[in-house]
Amino acid sequence: MGSVKQNFIPGALAGVAAPIVNKYLPGWGGAIAYGGVGYFMKNPTLMTLSGLAAGQNVAPMVGNLLPGGTGAQTGGFL
Repeated sequence: MGSVKQNFIPGALAGVAAPIVNKYLPGWGGAIAYGGVGYFMKNPTLMTLSGLAAGQNVAPMVGNLLPGGTGAQTGGFL
């Protein structure tokens, strides 16, 4: 029963919360939902997934600022 409480329930809550939060904060819902549930339920796996999801959203923004970077938007420093 410990595995269900420590792993399944937090994962299910994050899976339910992600589309709801994504409705109000498009693109960032998964990262925020995983991080919030992981933080309050002390689940390091969800915290890791939150960081991964946030990194996927930040990487295109940073890539546009770097010389030679490519991304969805055109422009940058060079």
